[in-house]
Amino acid sequence: EREHYRQMLARKLGVDERVLRQISVPERAGRRRRVVSPPVDNQPAPALPGRAEAVGLATIMRGSSDASERRRADLLRQCLAYPRIIDQINDKLVLNDQTPVAEDDFTRPDDQELWRHMCFGDNSWAVASPADLWDSFEEEFLQVRVKALLSLPEISETELERLPDRLVLSVLDWRLEKVKRLIADVEQLFLEAQAQNDPDMLEMYRQQLRELPLKVLSINRARGA
Repeated sequence: EREHYRQMLARKLGVDERVLRQISVPERAGRRRRVVSPPVDNQPAPALPGRAEAVGLATIMRGSSDASERRRADLLRQCLAYPRIIDQINDKLVLNDQTPVAEDDFTRPDDQELWRHMCFGDNSWAVASPADLWDSFEEEFLQVRVKALLSLPEISETELERLPDRLVLSVLDWRLEKVKRLIADVEQLFLEAQAQNDPDMLEMYRQQLRELPLKVLSINRARGA
């Protein structure tokens, strides 16, 4: 039953259900705690975007600002130009108790697939010349997206030393925005659950309203490091 409520919440907030699974709800006193194996995502993978969508507007989760989308595109663009900074970015995040950049940091399906390919796929793109970079990806929708990203400005060599730190701040900024938006949504849903006198939903929202502000504090500490 709790899984059903979690699915409802994920749909209302427009976020991946896996995000909510990270926040556990304590068992009520007197209940035996069940040991649950990691859930298997039975939902089909989202359809990959067609050419028009990849070239045009992003598929953006509710609450993601234009500034955050520009930060995501900039990170991808710079990592395409300088592949070795991917590890530098992730090392700096882990050093500050933050998770490495993952596909769910991106809101566009093509960006998610591109990041997965960059981190775990064939690395021929990492040694391709700038002129041939887009052609090193087999999937047409990735070629289209890479072409669009390569049209964005590339940094100068004098900025290269500071680039990993700048991109780490970009990641933290868009994560902070996402968590704050989620807090606002959960606060609204909490009020609705109060009006409906729904104890199970109230329990879930209370837990999130305890956990999410801690995520904000953690991100802010990393931003100030």
